[in-house]
Amino acid sequence: MAKFYIIKFILFCLFFCMLSAIGQDNNNIPELTESDLKNGEIIRNETFNGNSLWGYMNGGADIYLEYGFKGLRVQEFKLDDQIIKAEIYLMGDQESAFGIYSIKKFHCLFSDTLICPDCQNNYQYQSAKGPIYISITNEKGSDKANAACLETGKKILEKVKASEFKLPVFQNCNKNYLSLNDSKLIKGRLGLQNGISKWIGLFEDFDDYTIYYLPFKSNNCKIYFAEIIFREKSDQDQFLLKNFDIKDIENNIILIEKPTKKFGVKKINSKTIRLFESTSPESCKEVLEMFGF
Repeated sequence: MAKFYIIKFILFCLFFCMLSAIGQDNNNIPELTESDLKNGEIIRNETFNGNSLWGYMNGGADIYLEYGFKGLRVQEFKLDDQIIKAEIYLMGDQESAFGIYSIKKFHCLFSDTLICPDCQNNYQYQSAKGPIYISITNEKGSDKANAACLETGKKILEKVKASEFKLPVFQNCNKNYLSLNDSKLIKGRLGLQNGISKWIGLFEDFDDYTIYYLPFKSNNCKIYFAEIIFREKSDQDQFLLKNFDIKDIENNIILIEKPTKKFGVKKINSKTIRLFESTSPESCKEVLEMFGF
């Protein structure tokens, strides 16, 4: 009997610790108060964890969990006659926050308005800073509602003490060709489906990888670059062999012709390759040179 109570006590302690950890995550999510809002009223303030996120999103939680979701705060404000909704996501780290932003940003009319990266249209403002990704929406799409979204986003970002995200890849490339807002960070199968669906076949036998993807379009040049980071050297070797019949890349640049497109592959290190895809790379000679091809 004593052993039974000891086990119950241990389980209770573990459960309490789990709740405490969830609470700590939620406490790290920025929160606006009415003192932050000019003529504003808070009409909703809820937090969600990895389990309750399912109920909030009605089936859309998987991709956030794939990117390292920790917690979510949902706040709604009445600003004059505008209803503004703020979704404030705490992700595992700065890279994960940028990654989910890069997949979720939608129809940007303006970019880099408050910080880099951010994305603004008439109904939504999105941004990523530190481990925080935010989505601020309004119902009317008017200039006034749009301005309220932007002001709300500004107030939240001010509470995040972190530097702006810098691409950790494409080293030694011309920075004039590197656009953070155009880049996508893929961290798994759902990210791939949402971000680069045309490459699903390339990665169907792989699970642990990080892809930084950068499309470039200018005049007659249309080309797509990626740096792909694998967990192990053996994964990189298998990827090159399966998709491009490359057995040993060494320090060479290898060009591959497929029926409708051409690829170029360059080894960065034992676990990382740089890749380009284009239907007409001959129109992109200057850009290719700037990316080391």
